[in-house]
Amino acid sequence: MQYQTQKIAKDFYTAAVILFLVQVAVGIIAALQFIWPDFFILNFNIIRTLHINALVVWLLLGMMGATYYVIPEESETELWSIPLAKFQFWATVLAVGAVIVGYIVMGLNPQANMEINLRDPSFKRRQGVY
Repeated sequence: MQYQTQKIAKDFYTAAVILFLVQVAVGIIAALQFIWPDFFILNFNIIRTLHINALVVWLLLGMMGATYYVIPEESETELWSIPLAKFQFWATVLAVGAVIVGYIVMGLNPQANMEINLRDPSFKRRQGVY
């Protein structure tokens, strides 16, 4: 690698490969969950959502990595800010991790997902609103 910013591409590629492997594992779990509904603790819809979102995000991470590799090569210069590129990588990884944890928490606690009907009198009584 000729430029310093091209080394950041390796981080994006590594994260993309890891997320691809997670997607494959979640896809296998989803297939087994579809065949045997009691196979896994999360329901099929949550697993399917994780599987599809992992596809989108690992492709996005790969494209970001390709950008950090190709742009310096073609422009024959370093990018403006290496720390900003590292910040983008870690912000993306942390945001993806938070989304994955959120899906798992919502899958384990489906009542947190339920729709609230504020016009329902029984809901108001349960919440102490009169």
